[in-house]
Amino acid sequence: MKVDVEVCTLPIGDVAIGDLFVIERKRSDDLLTSLLDGRLVSQARRMMASAPRPLLIVEGSTATARAVHSNAVAGMMALITAEIGLSIITTRNTKGSARLIAMLAKRNHKILRRQAKLLEQRLRFSEQQRIENEPLSAWTHFQASGSAGPVISIADAEQKARRDLVREREKFLTNLPGLGPVRARRLIAQFSTPMKVLLADPEQLINAGISAESVTRIQTLVGKSHQPKTSSEARKSHSDNTAVKNSI
Repeated sequence: MKVDVEVCTLPIGDVAIGDLFVIERKRSDDLLTSLLDGRLVSQARRMMASAPRPLLIVEGSTATARAVHSNAVAGMMALITAEIGLSIITTRNTKGSARLIAMLAKRNHKILRRQAKLLEQRLRFSEQQRIENEPLSAWTHFQASGSAGPVISIADAEQKARRDLVREREKFLTNLPGLGPVRARRLIAQFSTPMKVLLADPEQLINAGISAESVTRIQTLVGKSHQPKTSSEARKSHSDNTAVKNSI
């Protein structure tokens, strides 16, 4: 398995793979020595701060390396993994560690190639849009502005405006007697607008889950509880008004 290796002094760890992996390699006796003198936890914390994917490789078995109780070793491994978050992998020997590091290097190379290909596709697509005088993509606007914030497209803005309008309508209905947020949300989902709710028949509101008492109070509040005059009553009222005016 062929990989390119550069020998240099690293500030932390024994092996660095790009900007992603920092690897500390310890033999089993070195691990137990670091555990006994208290350096292991501080080393693990420094590695977690040094790279996105730090890794501790332990070569050999810790069972026969030194007279240390297995529970102490297991407890320290659990602390480093569960609380600090450092990944630990055990290998049989140096050859196994080298094979693992080579596989990680190849995997990191594939990740970089995939990212570079995606970036190239995005740049090519955006350049084609510019050549054809088409609107630039949201990704191009984001990169050109140098902004670190999210890009909000026109569609996203319209959806946000619709959501805000629905919330305002629901809030409006909560001012009516007997209507809380849940019932207001249910009515807006069924009738779409507060106007349609106010103009709805009492049976429709009751079928929507509103109590008869609340329906009566709402109808009274909006002035729908008064019965309309019949045609004869309307003519009589008109004649009475005319007689009053003539007498005056």
